[in-house]
Amino acid sequence: MVRPGNVYTGKDADQFVQATFDRLQALPDCTDVIIRGDSGFATPAFYEACDERDFYFVVRLKANPRLGHLAEAEVDDEPLDFNETKVVYRTLAYQPATWAQAYRVIVRSIHKAGEVVAWTHTFLVTNMVKSDPAVLFKAYQGRGTVENNIKELKTGFGFDKTDSFSFIRNSARALISGAAYNLIQLFKQLLIPEDRGITMDSLRFSLFHIAGKVTCHAHQIVIRLASNHVIATGFGICLRRFKNCGYSQKQLNNYQPSGKSCLVYLAWFKVVQVPLLGRITKLNLIFSRNCWVNDNL
Repeated sequence: MVRPGNVYTGKDADQFVQATFDRLQALPDCTDVIIRGDSGFATPAFYEACDERDFYFVVRLKANPRLGHLAEAEVDDEPLDFNETKVVYRTLAYQPATWAQAYRVIVRSIHKAGEVVAWTHTFLVTNMVKSDPAVLFKAYQGRGTVENNIKELKTGFGFDKTDSFSFIRNSARALISGAAYNLIQLFKQLLIPEDRGITMDSLRFSLFHIAGKVTCHAHQIVIRLASNHVIATGFGICLRRFKNCGYSQKQLNNYQPSGKSCLVYLAWFKVVQVPLLGRITKLNLIFSRNCWVNDNL
């Protein structure tokens, strides 16, 4: 889906992820799905779409005067030492006029040592009524990792190169970038699991910045690399692991998620499905402001 760049990212968020929800519903019955969304997804239609499918969600709420008053009332009697940092969690039953029902709102109130302002409040809305507030906030904060992944997608694969006048061309570029990103993620998990966080720039330098030459002989094209370059050991390890992967095309075509529980996080522009398998441990569904990319492993 391609949209003009001046369209607010959260507009029609419930419709934007319908195809994703349909895919998630096709997972085994024992699968638990947790949707994590930024404030752009804080709409009643989005909550209802999750409830209809029995999906859990944790979504950031923008602060407003009413929430601010409720949060301040919760910490009015909380003892406070201005020289010490303190974190307090509270739970509210909150229902604005636009919501069809009340939802649980988690409030995290923080006072930082030496700050003049008594409390700074952060709000999450969720349909997980029994989960510990601190655990929910910790799960939501994983969004920072997703932001780094999006940055890598842009800087390492040119995902944000949308300078064509044609939406179709821009979408095609994004699809190619997304496919390359997914292949590299699989490459890192299968061949360099000890360094999965390596950036694409570093990976290119390590594996491809090697002196060599191409020769043609007996109808064969041979790439001859220098034998004494500084990263020969790492290159050789990747090559041996690649030969030993043992995944046939038939195995990949017949791939099915295991019956174990999966976590699915919907973050700002991105969904990551993590089936708890052996070697293949991550499939990516990448959302951008102007388009979306769907993987097909």
